[in-house]
Amino acid sequence: MDIEELRLKNIQRNQDLLRQLNLDSLHKNIGREARPEPKPKRAKRAPKKEPQRVMPTRRSRRLANSPESQEEDRIEEQRAEMERLRQQRLKDMRSMRLDGDFAMDDLVADLRLGSLIDEDKILGKKLAAELEKMKKEQGIKDEGDQGEDVQKEEHDDEDEEDKEGQKDEKKKKPSQSNVKEENDDAVKTNVKAEDTEDNEEEVTAEVPYLTTLKELGPKYTLLENTSEAVESSSASLKDMRLKLLKLALTKNADPRDFKLTYNRITSMFLHLATSDRLVAAGDTNGNLGLWAVDALHDSEPVVALFKPHGRTISRIAELPLNAHKLVTASYDGSCRMVDLAKFVSTEQFVTGSAEEPAGISDISVIDQNQIYATTLDGRFLRRDLRERKGSEYLRLHDKKIGGFAVNPNADYQIATASLDRSMRIWDLRNIKKKNTVSELEDGLKAPHLYGSFPSRLSISTVDWSQSNRLVCNGYDDKIQIFDYSGASNKLKVITSWSDTYQPDEKTKTDGIVPENLESFKSINHNCQTGRWVSILKARWQKRPADGYQKFAIANMKRSIDLFNEDGDRLVTLSDPDLMTAVPAVVAFHPTENWIVGGSSSGKVFLFE
Repeated sequence: MDIEELRLKNIQRNQDLLRQLNLDSLHKNIGREARPEPKPKRAKRAPKKEPQRVMPTRRSRRLANSPESQEEDRIEEQRAEMERLRQQRLKDMRSMRLDGDFAMDDLVADLRLGSLIDEDKILGKKLAAELEKMKKEQGIKDEGDQGEDVQKEEHDDEDEEDKEGQKDEKKKKPSQSNVKEENDDAVKTNVKAEDTEDNEEEVTAEVPYLTTLKELGPKYTLLENTSEAVESSSASLKDMRLKLLKLALTKNADPRDFKLTYNRITSMFLHLATSDRLVAAGDTNGNLGLWAVDALHDSEPVVALFKPHGRTISRIAELPLNAHKLVTASYDGSCRMVDLAKFVSTEQFVTGSAEEPAGISDISVIDQNQIYATTLDGRFLRRDLRERKGSEYLRLHDKKIGGFAVNPNADYQIATASLDRSMRIWDLRNIKKKNTVSELEDGLKAPHLYGSFPSRLSISTVDWSQSNRLVCNGYDDKIQIFDYSGASNKLKVITSWSDTYQPDEKTKTDGIVPENLESFKSINHNCQTGRWVSILKARWQKRPADGYQKFAIANMKRSIDLFNEDGDRLVTLSDPDLMTAVPAVVAFHPTENWIVGGSSSGKVFLFE
């Protein structure tokens, strides 16, 4: 094969390979993909249209400051002002005392809100009357009258033809205002029906709790509530400590799972019943919480909240010989009685006026017909519930009386603790016409003053035991114990003091009040509670069944301290896992060694 033939074969082979590669079609595809796409043509702009003339709306009329808009603005302002006045007045009325008697069912309060569930029933009529009076004084018309005036003005601005058309249309169908009124009535009816259903559900939810509490009242009528003294015990300090060390928080309910009141607890009470026990607590909102300790409902503690007062409940006491009746006093100037058998709350007496009440700081129930009370401005009163006339006030201090105590062995002797940094003892048998212990010229008389004990700071409370020993404490971080039992050689028993007697004053003072009382025991104790914790107050056990005199006071370390009458610490009750707050307000069971404490969050801790 010569070279020429080989060259021709190679050419033929290359041509065959080129045909197989199909380069022509590949070149066309590449050219088509690389060619730029044509730009879309712009759409032709639509011709501008003249804007249609729109009738002015309500908003545009306001912007135009037309007479109609000014009237509407005036009506809206009046409506907003009346709503503001209504809310403010309702808030004020919630903190005012209630006048008259009420069924406890009507005073049920919401634990989540701290206000009456049926608030309209208790406050509605009075609130409506006061709002109507405000409207007349300010010349404000009702919303219906205002609406008619606005419609009249709008109709005056329309053409005669429109008026004729509207008249024809009104003949065919009801007017817009009538339709609106019918719709409003329908809405109100529906809302009222819904509220009724909600109230029924709430009442139904409360029925098991109220039923349980109502069943306790008749049981308490059978109890004997006496004030007879118990013989003193000869038990040693060691034996009593071992006995009290067995006290622990009740297992009937976990204190972390429920609250007895809505706000900070200010007063505690442990009923004298030893079975079907009852704990009561009052708070700063005027609420009264009741806890049936030994009862459960669906494994939950039986707790109910009521609102018999408008402000702080300062004291809860029992009525002698009537264990089913509790007496409550409040800063709103009222003293009321709760009958657990009839389940009603009745007014006993009031101090001051509704707008300017003389707040009651403490009470002591002497018997079924007589109550002693002190006020926030330093006055004292004795009230006989059988008499209709007002109480006679006596001036004991020039400043607030934080608490007082009556000698359980002689009800004419009382001790008072005051913000004026003194504790005083008085004899009510001798009322002097001229008040020589006060710097105020208010014309009030004063009883005979045995003497006083001065303190560096204010004294919060004083309490009197059956063995004629007194305990007081205050912001000087001291617990003072006084012995007037006659056991010491210094003074004879206090019940034998005459109505003119005064112990000798060791150091003469220039003041008008003799500082002649001395304590035999002073105990260091932190009483600096601050703003959010209730004031610590020492309380004696009234009639200890074991005959061992002792008192309790809260400890700022989230515990309760117990002392004997000589000032020896018996035991400190605490539970770090369950007691998450200071049980500032304490109460002893009258006879049994049970103690309950209440915290600023409304929780209670019962040791048994």
